[in-house]
Amino acid sequence: MTSYTNNGINFEQFTGLRSLNISSNYILCTTRLPPTLNVLYAHNDTNVNDRMVSMCTHLKKLIVYNNPNIITCAPFAQHLVELDASFNCGIDDVGLQTCYRLKKLDAGSNPKITTCVPFAKTLKSLNAKDTCGITDYGLRTCYRLKILRAINNPKISRRPIKTKN
Repeated sequence: MTSYTNNGINFEQFTGLRSLNISSNYILCTTRLPPTLNVLYAHNDTNVNDRMVSMCTHLKKLIVYNNPNIITCAPFAQHLVELDASFNCGIDDVGLQTCYRLKKLDAGSNPKITTCVPFAKTLKSLNAKDTCGITDYGLRTCYRLKILRAINNPKISRRPIKTKN
């Protein structure tokens, strides 16, 4: 079921919507997305922005690589556990500063993300490849990290991360 208005899609009718994929689709959407969303795919050529996701306070998974229009995770930070903010994504360190529960982060080729400190106690998987801004220093407190992908990132050494005794 698709609901169209004169300006494009009106998501207000989809009150129970839990998952939405509007990636690679520059839809004419001027309304906020449903607050019931748990999963949102809004990557590549899409116009989804911070205002549109501001009511999605229960997002657990957000995939917004190559979307420069989303710059903060603050509205849903307390629930967010998985984030893909790689490539030309607008999210930076400031946009992640309240994401204390993040378990999986893809920051590959995103030079604006330089630290994992806000979510270091929960982070288990990190993609920090290529031009990612994360350094050894940015990983200094990631004691629970199980998976680290740092291919072609000269800012991350190949030494194992120290763990707490």
